[in-house]
Amino acid sequence: MGSISSQSVPLESAARLSKRIVIGTVLEKPAFHFPGSREHQPLPEGKGLHAIRIRVKKTLKGPDSLDGKDLWVFRPMEWFQHTHADVIQAGVISYEDLRLAGALPQDQILSGKNILFFLNEDPPPTGFPPGTVFLGIGEGHLRADQELFVVRALRQGPNVDFGHFIRLEGKTRVRFPDLLEIGFLGHSHKRSRVEGPHREWIEIELSKDGERATLSLTHDTAVDSKESWATKSWGVYTIEVKSMWLNGGTIVVRKVAPH
Repeated sequence: MGSISSQSVPLESAARLSKRIVIGTVLEKPAFHFPGSREHQPLPEGKGLHAIRIRVKKTLKGPDSLDGKDLWVFRPMEWFQHTHADVIQAGVISYEDLRLAGALPQDQILSGKNILFFLNEDPPPTGFPPGTVFLGIGEGHLRADQELFVVRALRQGPNVDFGHFIRLEGKTRVRFPDLLEIGFLGHSHKRSRVEGPHREWIEIELSKDGERATLSLTHDTAVDSKESWATKSWGVYTIEVKSMWLNGGTIVVRKVAPH
């Protein structure tokens, strides 16, 4: 049985996780009907993906400036639920719904308003409008007057810390204060039979002082729907898996003082 893990992400973590952060003026909030492509089925007739069209006023984070560009901003979870509708319905995968803590509600995102957006930098799927981007985190928008807090969070650097929820996804690697690095390698799952127990797992790589190791962290769901999440050790570190999805997972790393 698959599961959905909903988590609230603080501003500091959202600033670190998002590949692009911009302030933009809202132009409109249209619905986009995805027409389909070679890779993905079209949306059902009468259905649309929520979008926010903006004109970028200021780029706070990103490999290059988006100032002056018009963007279509989409919600990643809506797209994920469309492209993975079959396996979600079958209950064979788990996924995580991360949402920004203190996000500006959708009904307060109005035309003409300046809004701060946390975005990713992945190329848009075929069939989307030019200038398409996806939010880097669910409901990843704030009032523009919170820019100062975002800039302050960015100045704290890319390091993460022990004892906190850490999101691993794609090719991202995270670094801890003692220079331990962890990266995501992949996700897999299997089911013994249709109504039987289900196991899924993520593979992660750890490196420190020239040493490397690969760990498999499992999530098991029994026939009675009871769930268990793995904890593994590597040297002085323990790594707990808290959630996982097709291209990532959330872990907590703790450092154990040597005896």
